Amino acid sequence: MQRIFRMTGALVAALMVLFAAGPVLAAAQAGVTSATTYESPLYGYEVEWTDDWSVVDGFTNSLETSDQLRIVHDELGIWVDIWGFDTNRSAESMMTAYEGLLNDSSTYSNVEATPMESSLPEAGVVIFNYEFGDDGTPLEELTEFRPIDGAFIVTSVKSAPDRSLIAAGLVGTMITIDGDPIFPAVFGEDTGDDDPAPTPDPDDDDGPVRTGDGLEGNVYSSPNFGVALAFDEDVWEVNDEQEAEDDEGRDVLILDLIEPAGRLWLESYSTITRASDCIESAVDEAIPDDADPAPLEDANGDELAGTSRGVAWAAYTFENSRGEESATYVECRALPQGAGVFVATLVTGLDDFEDAFAATQDVLTTVNIQGGEPLDVDTDDEDVVDEPDEDVTPEPDDEDTDPVSGTVYESPTWGFELEVDESVWEIVRDRSRNDVDTLQLEGEGDLFVDVSSFEMPRRADAQSCVEDFVADFDFEIQVDDENDGGEMFAVLGVYEDDDAEEWSIVVACHEDPEGEYLVQIVAEAPIDAEDDLLDALTPLMNSIAFP
Repeated sequence: MQRIFRMTGALVAALMVLFAAGPVLAAAQAGVTSATTYESPLYGYEVEWTDDWSVVDGFTNSLETSDQLRIVHDELGIWVDIWGFDTNRSAESMMTAYEGLLNDSSTYSNVEATPMESSLPEAGVVIFNYEFGDDGTPLEELTEFRPIDGAFIVTSVKSAPDRSLIAAGLVGTMITIDGDPIFPAVFGEDTGDDDPAPTPDPDDDDGPVRTGDGLEGNVYSSPNFGVALAFDEDVWEVNDEQEAEDDEGRDVLILDLIEPAGRLWLESYSTITRASDCIESAVDEAIPDDADPAPLEDANGDELAGTSRGVAWAAYTFENSRGEESATYVECRALPQGAGVFVATLVTGLDDFEDAFAATQDVLTTVNIQGGEPLDVDTDDEDVVDEPDEDVTPEPDDEDTDPVSGTVYESPTWGFELEVDESVWEIVRDRSRNDVDTLQLEGEGDLFVDVSSFEMPRRADAQSCVEDFVADFDFEIQVDDENDGGEMFAVLGVYEDDDAEEWSIVVACHEDPEGEYLVQIVAEAPIDAEDDLLDALTPLMNSIAFP
């Protein structure tokens, strides 16, 4: 990140020239009044932030007619710049000039600007996407341009692609300017009442925006992370609903089990991004500090705990503060693109655990971490159902499909075909949801394959598809080999799971010839079955036929 900071100095210098700033008059970190506060030396506006942010040396200074503050949140991997200028130019003029600086700089390439609707008439907001530096690192930047008393403020947050809106929403809960959350032109001004700030229109951004509508009947969609789920109102009743801005950066839905007694917390937050990192802290939250928990075992005497790709779960028994035998089940799921985690936490009496756990699983089968609608649910405020009513004809994207005919799988949404040797592979699931088609296969000797096809993200290709998966995977993958075939990119690697068992993994992505979608194949097997995995996987991958 320090390399990126150094390179962005070119843009900072250009800004100073463009807006008629003179030579540096004050030392670095001018205006910083404490570890969490800043006062603009020239214009007097005050900035305050939480203690998990730190000031960046060399990018916090005061010039003859401009001030700059840069702070970084290392854990989230995002940073914020706040510039103050002495200028009477309009927001539109400033936006045009800023875009011109990006385009004229050799550090930034393929700059795309997406204007957003501003909630303040005198302000402007733009999302910039660009490739940064010699290695073309893709970044996304949300920048707000607005006048204040006696000056003009430009506020920018930089993050990974398709995450700047999420980043802006998060930093709005951590950083204030003159006592109000930053980015008022994006989320609305703080009027002092309890009405939530307006949510930006997703249609104003080309990339996916992970926002939801909260609770509507028996359907819930996380306001800040987009995770969707549903529950049976004859089984559960709502206890509480909280948004990230009100609950330490978390979206929370709390359900109470009607019979037997139990409580279920359904949370989404971004302070942790890996399921394996989440499970320990989530269990600690569920169990009292003075309790002595013991792993909960199933009917076969096996601990109810484990991990799979992007998911981790565990169950424990403990004695609550009233001396009652209790049980908890915790499940963590990593959200796409490293946006955070979804966590489900059930707490109930030990004698009631079996029934409460079954009811919880009914809810979890509806969870859609991709956003949109819950899975396997009638979303018209009816109870969760496993199959649609007989007199209802569902849309193709709202149901499981059966596109496999003999040994040929045809993608329902995208139309490519894949030959499945049923003497090697068992088809365990095929599904089409929201233009994402998924085929899951299993083979003898713990061979597992997931085939997913989805729309080509902006600025993506086969290589970035693989690299993003490896970076976001729940365990660290040691890549041993890679194969770059242009429109196909694949890696072979090894990872160690929570039980210290080594697994061989292949991650491959294919671009369709028209550049409209990607086919991603993820195959796993125990390390001693790697040769069997490669022998079985090779003809499967070679059989992909695009229409």
